[in-house]
Amino acid sequence: MSGGICLTEERCPKLIMETQQIIELYQPGIIQIATQGGTGTGFYVEEFDLIVTNDHVIENNPEVTIAGKTFLKT
Repeated sequence: MSGGICLTEERCPKLIMETQQIIELYQPGIIQIATQGGTGTGFYVEEFDLIVTNDHVIENNPEVTIAGKTFLKT
């Protein structure tokens, strides 16, 4: 990769994944997040026991619900 981004198979043949491969690999970690104002998505990083989402999904909401569990926003 030497200082660049892999955008083509020529530059980084082992790093290029098909869209379907990416979906299959990461889909189990995608979660739905519900707030009083609506819903959004995020993903779970098991290694760190961490949920990652965009701020606009949870902003101005003291609580969120994920898979039927309520979590206080910290």
